[in-house]
Amino acid sequence: MDYAGWNIDITSFTMLLVTRLWGLSWSYRDGFLSINDMKNQGQKDRRIVHLPTLFEYMGFVHFANGCIIGPFLEYVDYKNWVELKDHYENMPRGNWSTVGPALKRFGQALACCGFHLFLTVYLGFNVSFCGTLEFRNY
Repeated sequence: MDYAGWNIDITSFTMLLVTRLWGLSWSYRDGFLSINDMKNQGQKDRRIVHLPTLFEYMGFVHFANGCIIGPFLEYVDYKNWVELKDHYENMPRGNWSTVGPALKRFGQALACCGFHLFLTVYLGFNVSFCGTLEFRNY
C-alpha cells in the first residue's frame, strides 16, 4: 500500500494476529472438551475454559515481546507470565540494579536536548546548514 508516499507492508502484522487468534480459538475449543477426550498433557494444560475479557484479549494480541520469542504464543503462557503463575512464579522481579543506568542515560539524553536547544535557540544555529556547500567548505 502507498499512503502519502509511505510504503506499508502489513503482512507480518496480519500473520501475528492470525496465529494468535488461531491458537486462542483452539485453546478455547479445548475448554469445551472433557479432560478424558483430550489427547495429550499439553492440550490439557493450555485449554481455556473462560473467554478472556476484552482488555486481556487486546493485551495478548498486541503483546510486542511475543515477536522476540516467535510469532506464536499461547494465551495461557501469556496470562501466566502476566500474573506470575506456574513456571513464572519464581521469576526475579523488583530488581533495582537497572534504575541507576537508566537514570544515567536519561540524564545524558536531557543534556543532549539542552545542548541542541542552546545551539538552535540561543546561538541561532540551523541544523539544515550542515548539508550546504558553505558548511563543507568551512
